[in-house]
Amino acid sequence: MKAYYSVIQDYLGKDVLYLPYTGSAKHSAFLAQKYLEHVPPAQNFTIRKIYVSASDVALMLNQNYTEL
Repeated sequence: MKAYYSVIQDYLGKDVLYLPYTGSAKHSAFLAQKYLEHVPPAQNFTIRKIYVSASDVALMLNQNYTEL
């Protein structure tokens, strides 16, 4: 399974914020553009892709957080 996320960068090109995962690169770009419009110090963004196996998703969904 593929998931995409945007990385907001400052004026030096350093990563400063990772936006939430989305199902498409277009949606990630849309979120990043909206962020850049509302936060002036942010200068640029990149779209990154992550591959997640179905077993990893099932593990995250089935975790019991009551023990924390």
